[in-house]
Amino acid sequence: MGHVGENGSVLWQNQHLNGTGKKFKDKNGRGKLEHDELRKGGNKLEIWGRDEVGHSDIGKTEAPDLVPELKGFQEPKYFLVRLRFDGEDAAAIQNWFAAAPKAVPRNVRVVAEKNSIVMAINVKAIDERRTWPTDDVTFDNMPWEIRYDW
Repeated sequence: MGHVGENGSVLWQNQHLNGTGKKFKDKNGRGKLEHDELRKGGNKLEIWGRDEVGHSDIGKTEAPDLVPELKGFQEPKYFLVRLRFDGEDAAAIQNWFAAAPKAVPRNVRVVAEKNSIVMAINVKAIDERRTWPTDDVTFDNMPWEIRYDW
């Protein structure tokens, strides 16, 4: 699970959903990560990890912090992405969603959460085996299904 937010700077958290009771193993150097291994990016502020969740298990464990309107929304083999908006952006999202074609609501839902609007999107997990790159960075067929930049 990953979070990115603003807290006077960019604050992020990627949390390993470890259902097996194992601890992360630190991996130094280079090379393919195995399940439950974590590697720091050498001289860069970067962390790589690999969670032991197979393709068919993605979407099976519901996030514990969902508002009632999103419970049961995530589909098997889909990532649930939640984007939070406020102010004019929230109003624009609500207006767009209200006018959206009937085909869109299957994968997208807009709900009120506290003082903002959350757009929830089911993003299909692409069952694609990428070869671990020799430089540890440049994967084929990029980007991943979900990418965030700041």
